[in-house]
Amino acid sequence: NVISLYNPISCLKNQTILLANKVGFDIEKAVQNEYNENKNVKGVIFGIDTNGKQNVITWGNKIANIYNLNGYISNYKNSLKLYKKCVKKYNNIKVGSFAYLGTLLTGRNISSNSQVKSQLALWCMMVSPLVIDCNIKNLSDKDIKLLANKDLIAINQDKLAKCGKCIKSGYVDIIAKPLVDGDVAICILNKTKNRAFY
Repeated sequence: NVISLYNPISCLKNQTILLANKVGFDIEKAVQNEYNENKNVKGVIFGIDTNGKQNVITWGNKIANIYNLNGYISNYKNSLKLYKKCVKKYNNIKVGSFAYLGTLLTGRNISSNSQVKSQLALWCMMVSPLVIDCNIKNLSDKDIKLLANKDLIAINQDKLAKCGKCIKSGYVDIIAKPLVDGDVAICILNKTKNRAFY
């Protein structure tokens, strides 16, 4: 007699995907059951955090409402790495499934003012949830004014929920993000330390 065994979990990534799929399905089923019983359940957001590992941007959108690409940003250079990762997979981001790029630099005194502004603009163009990680008592008036920028928030919260696409790459990137009313938001990102022309 021959017994054949098959293990679909060939690596940690496959194990994570299978587990996340099952958990997501179980949560969806539990919420539906609760809704059927009392019709008073608010929506549930299912998020995945692989601590920046396993290239979650390539599969997270099929399972979760939000998937964490990194979680904690220690400097502006990390922000640019996450932006590059996200912009390459801009089609994976859609209504109901967003990439969380990590916390904003605002209020943490670890980056220049122009870097803080650039990161916030990028996060808005990438439709990332906007999360600050600082003592809000220490936010300056400049920080609060930046975080309350209605135009940036409107781009981030646009109902079309399309991620920006890099239409020109180089020392200066140009990112275009379609909006629900037919307009297009444009972000011009200078990745150098000097003035740049495009």
